[in-house]
Amino acid sequence: MIDIINPDQEYSVAQYKEDALKVINNILERKKNPFLVGGTGLYIKALVDNLNIPQVKPDGVMRNELRVK
Repeated sequence: MIDIINPDQEYSVAQYKEDALKVINNILERKKNPFLVGGTGLYIKALVDNLNIPQVKPDGVMRNELRVK
């Protein structure tokens, strides 16, 4: 999962988890061992601890308010 989106695109941990699970399952089907490197702890934790992360649309107003603070 290198270079799967452009830096200016929105990409959430929920999207990452969904995409990563597809890749991991594909690797396992080929009798290979997947491994996780890089990223943030939240993204790794989402997979390892199977976090339930709902897919919601970003709230641009809230994000702008938080950036200003």
